[in-house]
Amino acid sequence: NADYNDGYTAVRRTFVPSNSSSENVPQNEKKQNKTNQGYTLFHKVFRPELLDSEEAGAPIVVLHGGPSIPSDYLYPMVDCILSNRSIV
Repeated sequence: NADYNDGYTAVRRTFVPSNSSSENVPQNEKKQNKTNQGYTLFHKVFRPELLDSEEAGAPIVVLHGGPSIPSDYLYPMVDCILSNRSIV
């Protein structure tokens, strides 16, 4: 899912592992392995139109503190980075 808002694209992706990769795993280990449930990744791409541009510099990847911590404190970074680079 992607939405375009004010110069960035918000993306939500859900990953669920295939059942075929856990065929040889004992049942008691399957219960302990929570990654079998999958996960959802949220990210934003500022200046997404530059990702396919040959003149643009390499995108900058920024990570923040994780769940329950808002990422809005990083938004001012968009004004500080050269305008020829995307920020993910």
